[in-house]
Amino acid sequence: MNEKLLEYFEFIYDRQLIWHKKSVLNEAAPWSDDKLFQTFKFCNIYRELDRVSKVIDETICKDPNMGFEQKFFNIIAGRVFNLDYTFTQLTGILDPSNFNHKYYEDLLDSKIKKGVGIWNSAYTLTQMKYDANYRKEKHAQFLLLFQYIADNISFLTRGMQKSKTLREATLKLCNLPLIGEFLAGEIVQDLTYCRPFFFANEMNDDNDLCTVGPGTIKAISETFPESSTDTNAFTRLIIQTHAAQKEYFRILYEQKGKNWKSIAYTQANTPGVFLSINNIESAFCEKRKYDNLKSGNGRKRYYRDEQELKDLKEKKDKKESSVKAPAKLKSSEEWQKQFNVAIIDPDGWDRENLEFSFREELITKKEFESRLSRSTRTLYPNSKLS
Repeated sequence: MNEKLLEYFEFIYDRQLIWHKKSVLNEAAPWSDDKLFQTFKFCNIYRELDRVSKVIDETICKDPNMGFEQKFFNIIAGRVFNLDYTFTQLTGILDPSNFNHKYYEDLLDSKIKKGVGIWNSAYTLTQMKYDANYRKEKHAQFLLLFQYIADNISFLTRGMQKSKTLREATLKLCNLPLIGEFLAGEIVQDLTYCRPFFFANEMNDDNDLCTVGPGTIKAISETFPESSTDTNAFTRLIIQTHAAQKEYFRILYEQKGKNWKSIAYTQANTPGVFLSINNIESAFCEKRKYDNLKSGNGRKRYYRDEQELKDLKEKKDKKESSVKAPAKLKSSEEWQKQFNVAIIDPDGWDRENLEFSFREELITKKEFESRLSRSTRTLYPNSKLS
């Protein structure tokens, strides 16, 4: 028996017991005698139980009125920011057929200037640039990527749905700029939650995908010190650990009376009382966080109870109420129809590229009025402009 592996499964039990006491038994805090669990934040053992995953699942994956293309687009955005507040309250549900990166760039700029956080730092995003000649800020670069995805949404969605395996789908996503393998795996995992199924029915299983993150690699190396440093070896050890969980949970029950079956979450994407390969992988990463904190190292993410989170949200909402809404963007043709004005001589527009500058380029009402003032126009009696 591997004692380190038994410690790993005991950590899984202890973390899951916290969720069970809080969410099933409705007990009051503290839900553990362990000071580390009381003080610091650790992800749930089941991916489906974490806040961002739950919000993506409830607002996107299970929405019967949202098509596959919009689900695909919003899941990518949701996982990139990985902060439910950003894509539910700041940007809202995105429409790839009408997406304009500059609009959202201005919107997020205004939030950032007010000190509003738009990112969750649970995992690291690439520092590479989509366009090295554009603004260097991370949100501006990712919004350029979103624009590319929106402009090619049908092609990309069809390509993903033609994947024969979840691994193939993950590698296809990795072809997109700024999307690394771990982030791609998170996105694909969310796509398996979609109802109706995004992929072929037989592919929607947590056991069909194992994307090994850097934290997991370090944890496995410590649990299996004789293991190879080859990525495929780490994947095999995760699969091996997945197969061994029934035996180790049995030992845990016999030695310490910790009964996994009594606290398992039985409504996970992969049915049954035992953990999927994907959840086994992520639990290694959380175990390493725990070990680091126990030794006085590691990044400290403090746990906040529901009241603290509610108070923080109220402060954030109060700050948000003082933020001025960004100007709406429309084409000049749309502004013209809205304000019922006839433009006889469009001197205010780019005559050499009139089709684009008048029918396609998105501008504010203020800019439209400025261009209109430099043009010959006729105001109809019911016009809304003076």
